[in-house]
Amino acid sequence: MKKVLVYVEGQTEETFIRDLLAPHLNPRGVYPIPVLARTKRTPAGRTFKGGIVSYRQVKGDIQRLLGDRSAALITTIPQAPGVGRLIADVGLARPEEVNEGKETYPSARIQRHVPQYRKPLHGPLIAQRIGLETMRARCPHFHQWLERLESLGEVTG
Repeated sequence: MKKVLVYVEGQTEETFIRDLLAPHLNPRGVYPIPVLARTKRTPAGRTFKGGIVSYRQVKGDIQRLLGDRSAALITTIPQAPGVGRLIADVGLARPEEVNEGKETYPSARIQRHVPQYRKPLHGPLIAQRIGLETMRARCPHFHQWLERLESLGEVTG
């Protein structure tokens, strides 16, 4: 069994890991675990999760994950502006190039054409419909990232 910690921005990515990636990788003995970004920590210790707030907070989250010696791999699905710099700094695997513009990230582009689009609701449904094989065929970085995850295990049963 290989545990893979996947640092994710929010609920959409968490659902993608749980509903698409895990069922694909689990038979190989690879268990991806989504870890939501921490957006705020109060003095009382309460933690709020989801969404990337700052480079400093992301760096702290990643450093904490690096302390988990039981993980075979720590990776991320970068989605938010500024995350690309962090990924390069700590050398994590990344499935796609990060779009640095507030108006050019993928869900903003979709919303311009489909105002009713809500990423947490529609994103996972669209990903399910597209499927991993189509994503692999059209996204070379994603394909390489997924191959890396698959290489951690073997197909069983």
